[in-house]
Amino acid sequence: MYFVCDTGKVRDPGVFRQSTRSRRFQAKYEIQAYSGKVRDPGVFRQSTRSRRFQAKYEIQAFSGKVRDPGVFRQSTRSRRFQAKYEIQAFSGKVRDPGVFRQSTRSRRFQAKYEIQAFSGKVRDPGVFRQSTRSRRFQAKYEIQAFSGKVRDPGVFRQSTRSRRFQAKYEIQAFSGKVRDPGVFRQSTRSRRFQAKYEIQAFSGKVRDPGVFRQSTRSRRFQAKYEIQAFSGKVRDPGVFRQSTRSRRFQAKYEIQAFSGKVRDPGVFRQSTRSRRFQAKYEIQAFSGKVRDPGVFRQSTRSRRFQEKYEIQAYSGKVRDPGVFRQSTRSRRFQAKYEIQAYSGKVRDPGVFRQSTRSRRIQAKYEIQAFSGKVRDPGVFRQSTRSRRFQAK
Repeated sequence: MYFVCDTGKVRDPGVFRQSTRSRRFQAKYEIQAYSGKVRDPGVFRQSTRSRRFQAKYEIQAFSGKVRDPGVFRQSTRSRRFQAKYEIQAFSGKVRDPGVFRQSTRSRRFQAKYEIQAFSGKVRDPGVFRQSTRSRRFQAKYEIQAFSGKVRDPGVFRQSTRSRRFQAKYEIQAFSGKVRDPGVFRQSTRSRRFQAKYEIQAFSGKVRDPGVFRQSTRSRRFQAKYEIQAFSGKVRDPGVFRQSTRSRRFQAKYEIQAFSGKVRDPGVFRQSTRSRRFQAKYEIQAFSGKVRDPGVFRQSTRSRRFQEKYEIQAYSGKVRDPGVFRQSTRSRRFQAKYEIQAYSGKVRDPGVFRQSTRSRRIQAKYEIQAFSGKVRDPGVFRQSTRSRRFQAK
């Protein structure tokens, strides 16, 4: 396409400065005078991807000679696609559809999958190279001519997990002899499950339900939990091996025949914490003599609480409430705070040991009988800050 200027001279369209995008678009899709050349639509589609080899894709006016299509430079993806799916003149070769599906994954062994024109001889299908997954799948599920062998469905399920022992699970044609099911190799989980829950012919043995629950946890002592047919003799229940938690629970709460002994409820509560001193808390049948309650071993917290707040027979002594409050903090000086029965003489309050904080406050702010001396207010103010200069 050319443009005519006012001077009658044709201006070269290349002189116009267009945007890069516009010029590329025009160069691709411009309509030119028919020159006898025909562009291949397929090639035109490729040229939209790259301008560098556009000239190569131009097909000259038909001269009776066809250019070799291999000369065309195509994208790698396009060439691979064309090579796989191109339709060629029938050459007598037939490709196996199953093999064709594999060839789409790999071009390296394509030649191996070509089946020659039928010559009356069939190629061994084992020669074909298949993917590992495909070969394993085919080997497991392939349908073969009936050979008289019957596979056990349960065994077949196991063989799908492992091919290594597949031959072991094959059951020969029935010969009148049954193979021992113990010969089969099963998964560990399956064998354990079967051993626990299998139903056997009744042998006269009865399993204790409580024991059966324990045996599901451990197979090592299963034989111990078997109770023989009743022979008139009862087996000692202590022989059974129980879990530590179960034995402790049973020992604490078991109900025994009444032996005349009565356990103190308070002591029983303590015995649930420790089994080591259980014998000490047993109270013998009443013999008319009362055991000293101090013999009982109690927890440290319980004994301290009891000694502080215990009510004793009135001995004529009266405890100072303020002193009692201090004694709850420390047991070491409890005896000092006891006030004897009133004898007409008052004990010096300085004898009492008080907390440091209490004594400091009392020393600063105590009110004494007026002795005729007057303290300097300034000194008093200093003494509230420091005891070191109080004497001054």
